[in-house]
Amino acid sequence: MKNKLKDFRVKNELNQNDVAKIIGISQQQYSRYESTCSGLTIDKAITLADFYNVSLDELFGRDSVSKQDRKKLLLLMNEIKAVLEKIKN
Repeated sequence: MKNKLKDFRVKNELNQNDVAKIIGISQQQYSRYESTCSGLTIDKAITLADFYNVSLDELFGRDSVSKQDRKKLLLLMNEIKAVLEKIKN
């Protein structure tokens, strides 16, 4: 799994210090996030994903499922939930 933090930061024309300030950490800590994900908490990962307007999967390189396929999967899941609700009642 590839860490794409640097890719998103560069794409948004930010430096490490800019992003570190946005999420409330030091530049040194952010540098560790980019190089190894060392110390990256789920809360900070969510903050970064929200900031870049991407999913956690995309943030960490799991972007093999297209957005269109995700929408189809979500619709299918909703249909399954509806069927399960009907079975319960």
